[in-house]
Amino acid sequence: MSLLIVCSVMLILLVLGMPVALIMGFSGLTYFLVTGSFDYFPMIVTRLYGGIDSFTLICIPFFILAGDMMSRSGITDRLVKFSNLLVGKMPGNLAQANVLASGIFASISGSALGDIAAIGSVFIPAMKKEGYGSRFSAAVTAASSIVSPIIPPSLIIILYASVIDASIGGMFVAAVIPGFLMVAGDMIMVHVLSIKRRYPRRTEKVSFSEAIKCTRDATVALVMPLIIIGGIVGGVFTPTEAAAVAVTYALMVGALIFRNLKPRDIIGSIFGSALSSGKLFFIIACVGILSWAFAMEDVPQQVVNLFQGILDRPWLVLLAINFFLLFMGMWLDLTANIFLFAPIFVPLVSAIGVNPLHFSMIFLLNVNLGNITPPLGIVLFATSELSREKAFDIARELGPFWLIKAVVLAVVTYVPWTSLWLPIALGFQT
Repeated sequence: MSLLIVCSVMLILLVLGMPVALIMGFSGLTYFLVTGSFDYFPMIVTRLYGGIDSFTLICIPFFILAGDMMSRSGITDRLVKFSNLLVGKMPGNLAQANVLASGIFASISGSALGDIAAIGSVFIPAMKKEGYGSRFSAAVTAASSIVSPIIPPSLIIILYASVIDASIGGMFVAAVIPGFLMVAGDMIMVHVLSIKRRYPRRTEKVSFSEAIKCTRDATVALVMPLIIIGGIVGGVFTPTEAAAVAVTYALMVGALIFRNLKPRDIIGSIFGSALSSGKLFFIIACVGILSWAFAMEDVPQQVVNLFQGILDRPWLVLLAINFFLLFMGMWLDLTANIFLFAPIFVPLVSAIGVNPLHFSMIFLLNVNLGNITPPLGIVLFATSELSREKAFDIARELGPFWLIKAVVLAVVTYVPWTSLWLPIALGFQT
């Protein structure tokens, strides 16, 4: 009964539009009020601090700082030109470049909202100018941006790994093929729609010297994620050390190679990363209260008991989890979903023999897809604000992209090879 009241309070606060961190905090406090557990109140401050007292989480501000400095160094324009070069004269080449640029930028930013701000601000006006239509331009940008939290190095993967005590390196390599499938799916859908709707394609040739310059500039940027992933996977340094290396490399690229990262940009990046990290850590801290309440009610075991009748049919359990996570992804942001539900579902999938690395990709794809789904998809509304189109008009254009991503989700869910082949090949414990 107490959990029902807590969930009702959470839903009411969501509908009222309260910030996610406060929703989690107030919902957790409601549990202790309803159950009369007043003796626990002095420990709440300790729980708030304990939620963010993790060595692994130290890397998050550094990764955010590295991504922000790379963005300020003008890497977006260089990646746009490189993406245009790669897609050539494909139908709807500018839309294809949008998708490809998001995939490449994902390896630098690790944030869907960062992708929207950097890539969307360039591609949406350009696509509208070439006749793609404002809604389609916004839909392509929103759909392609949600690959950012999947393609490593990803902040969301780091958070998930810290919650369930998984290998960050193992999760990074497990995400490579699912991330590639997401990009490939979007490009296939853009190709189909571009032919059907007769969207424009590029006709002019790119000179050899321009192609070399674009490739060189993009390569300089893409070395950073290779250093991060290679260093972590190879055991050269920890994720926190990798984040510090990323900041150093971003500073060198921006200040010494591209030479357009000024002192004021560095200061702006530091303040921006501090603000973004503070918001994220506040959410993590407040979610810790509600997670504590769930743990006291032994919710993970209750969930296992709830599925007891179908544990011999893993495909059905995974289908039910997919629907639940897709639904919750529509309402809560990625951080809240991870801290609330990962500890609940990991014991359940372990009981049916699903590999934890495999399930991590299923989990992240699900809650990530909710970001472009009404009623509260955060990426959907960020794109709406940038493009000045109504969110539900963009959502209608997103239909085909949502469908292809659902296909990718089904493939990742029921074909474990997509998540496990690389970790096994590289010797990670699976």
